Amino acid sequence: MSAGSMPLAMGSPEQFRALRAALADLHYDEASICARAGIRSIFEFRTKSEQRQSGIELNDALDALIHLLMDGETMHRSHFRSLLAAPPTEALETLGVLGTAPDNPDLYYATVLLYPVASLYIASDRGMGIDKSDITSEREVVYPAISTNTGRFLDSLPETPCESLLDLCSGSGIAAFVGAARYARHAWSCDLAERSVYFAEFNRRLNGIQNATCLQGDLYRPVDGLTFDRIVAHPPYVPSPAEQEVLFRDGGADGEQVLRGIVAGLPRHLRRGGRCCCQTMATDREGNSLEQRIRGWLGEQEREFDVILVAGNIRGTSEFLQDMRQNSKAADLGPLLSALNVTAVYYGAVILQRFTDARDPVTTRIRKAPGAGWEAIDWFVRWTTAAAAPDFDAFLRQARPRISPHLTLNVTHTVEKGALVPSRFELRSDYPFAVSLEGGGWLAVGVSACDGQKTAGEIFVELKQRDAIPSEIPEPQFLRDLRVLISCGFLEVDG
Repeated sequence: MSAGSMPLAMGSPEQFRALRAALADLHYDEASICARAGIRSIFEFRTKSEQRQSGIELNDALDALIHLLMDGETMHRSHFRSLLAAPPTEALETLGVLGTAPDNPDLYYATVLLYPVASLYIASDRGMGIDKSDITSEREVVYPAISTNTGRFLDSLPETPCESLLDLCSGSGIAAFVGAARYARHAWSCDLAERSVYFAEFNRRLNGIQNATCLQGDLYRPVDGLTFDRIVAHPPYVPSPAEQEVLFRDGGADGEQVLRGIVAGLPRHLRRGGRCCCQTMATDREGNSLEQRIRGWLGEQEREFDVILVAGNIRGTSEFLQDMRQNSKAADLGPLLSALNVTAVYYGAVILQRFTDARDPVTTRIRKAPGAGWEAIDWFVRWTTAAAAPDFDAFLRQARPRISPHLTLNVTHTVEKGALVPSRFELRSDYPFAVSLEGGGWLAVGVSACDGQKTAGEIFVELKQRDAIPSEIPEPQFLRDLRVLISCGFLEVDG
């Protein structure tokens, strides 16, 4: 789609306000749509052409709006106007959301998708034409904000207050506007595509957001000279040996070109104490993990940053390629992954934090459970960085650890001298992190002693007196092991 064929019209504040109010009055909201479509989340929405079975009738205004604005179907004007009063219909036409079919002026169709998400109304490009043709391969397609991937991205972002938020590769502007509406004093939405910036500005006006700015340019170029305490991005990451054919999708020869540019710009644009959060796909390579490459991209100032990965999915190369073969549109990435010596494909959050205190930087990784949201990621970041403080042992010694309700202990028994004896101990948790840890029997005994009443220092003394801890393990090592158990979510502590 070319930037010159903008379907939407920049109306007056009054027209945007009227449409916003009309949609709310008609219960065109996430809760009502999810109930009508029989889904739990707007990110699970499937169109009629994708074989949705619930909410497919056309009995009222909500049905009609879903049919046109989310399913991308056509509808006779007389039928639509019989279900909706004139004011909202006229507002949709005036702002360019509704048009008439080129070959049949009696048929309405939506020029864009327009839907509620995160308590906002967002417009993005249609995934198909009126004739059901695929239009997602055009260069400047505005990616939908209710895709599964966008849902994961939004769910990974901290909603703690910040002064200035920068949303790179912003597309429809959804992350910037969620920030501006909920927790950021001011937000900037930046995208390379002129079409995306136009849609983002439309969305900003539609939602009446005053504390956001929409700019066009390559990554940080539109905000040159500015710094931020929160930078977020959902960059394109599909490998594309040729020039970027589709801006929202193609991430350069190895898929990491845009991510690399985002990371490289952090020393100039992320304030001390600030955090960058990206949702992306990247790779681990033989002798060159993703964490190592990120530190290299940061350059000379890399020791000012923590690098924390919270994976949603990590697949071996063969498993990833097998999954890709099930997508008929996907290119064969086998030769590329082989040439790069890829050992695993990572999908999830990449978090870089520019710290202010005097300490060594943190580099770590964990895998998040499917149902865990931004609170789990934020906790892991805060815990990991707090545990890096030089005097943290003093806090931990006085903490009163307790067993997480999500912990399970698997004990394997083997036969020795005719009797079953425990030989393998595995601690597992499925929430908020999906992790497992094998260790000696003393780890299981140590975890069992964490009742939330005794301090870690008292537990160490007790286990030593019971000979439950090997004699060669000193208290500092015990506390280091305790940190690992808490990081994995096996144990919990207050504060």
